[in-house]
Amino acid sequence: MMTIDSFWPIFFIAVAIQGIFLALALIIEKNSNQTNTLLSGLIFLFSISLIDNVYYWVSLYKSFPHFLGVSLSFPLLYGPLFYLFVKRTNIAELSYRTYSHFIPWSLVMIYLIPYYFSNGETKLELIETWNLSLIKGFLIPVAGLTSLIFYTFRSYRLIRHIEGQYNIQIIKGSHWLGKIFKAFAFFVGISLLQFVMIFTGLSAKTSDVIIALGLSIFIYFIGYLGLRMSKLLNGIKVDTSKYKSTTLTRKFAKEMFNKLTQHITTKKVYTDNNLKLPDLAEQMSLTPHQLSQIINEQTGQNFSEFINSYRINEALNLIHDFDRMNQLAYEVGFNNRTTFNKIFKKTTGKTPTEYKRESRAR
Repeated sequence: MMTIDSFWPIFFIAVAIQGIFLALALIIEKNSNQTNTLLSGLIFLFSISLIDNVYYWVSLYKSFPHFLGVSLSFPLLYGPLFYLFVKRTNIAELSYRTYSHFIPWSLVMIYLIPYYFSNGETKLELIETWNLSLIKGFLIPVAGLTSLIFYTFRSYRLIRHIEGQYNIQIIKGSHWLGKIFKAFAFFVGISLLQFVMIFTGLSAKTSDVIIALGLSIFIYFIGYLGLRMSKLLNGIKVDTSKYKSTTLTRKFAKEMFNKLTQHITTKKVYTDNNLKLPDLAEQMSLTPHQLSQIINEQTGQNFSEFINSYRINEALNLIHDFDRMNQLAYEVGFNNRTTFNKIFKKTTGKTPTEYKRESRAR
């Protein structure tokens, strides 16, 4: 019969394995980008930390101590990775300066090199006296917790800035980024609780289970969002029904239009045959009314005309790669050849077949 002592190791190992698969899924996802990579890295580190904890609980380290402590420096990575993930959701690319966030972790890793390269017998001796060391037993854990709290606060400030910049609600609304922030903040709270429990002499095993639960909840929450939102990181998900139409400033409208065109050309969302105004508005963190207003003011077109212009440009680029025009029509986002022919001729003055034949004759 499974006891409570045997349940937790099995449960946390199962979570860790699922976390590793989730991290890999984010990396190999079709539209994977820097944002996915940062979140994937965070989930992967959480999973390895779970394995490290279980490795210690079940005393496997006594027969094979080499893996023990691999996650000692991870708390100094959690905060920077999450902060850069939040930052990346609002800008195109991160600069090389972002590496400076990993300096504290690098310094701790340099300090721990002698431990990591020690033989098994020496590692066992070091583990026995680990908590007696001021640096290893106190300063490194304090540095990790301080880093978590610091970057959680920075992430909060950044999200509030994004809210003001785009006139949306993230923390209090149904925004997916707000949900992830709350899950991460919950984990930080759990980490603080564990720290207090350890340094007040309460059960070390209980505190380890608590921190492992915090890691597990975050991993499962990201997995849950991934199931609910298959395009989790392709855009910003907002419950637009909660927001009223607002008058857009010229600066905001221009900024959002630039982001819109970048999003469309990068993701090629116009090739989605079922793309609707609310779908694209949701991806851009706008209400349908706001998106329609921005497109109309910046281009003089309505939503359909705007999207179809991208589809026709794509068709012009691909027209010699297709023998059948109905296949080309579907490839670039149209639902039928009739509509495709009509809009193509309106744009170019020729039908697709005529355009292809004449362009070959030149």
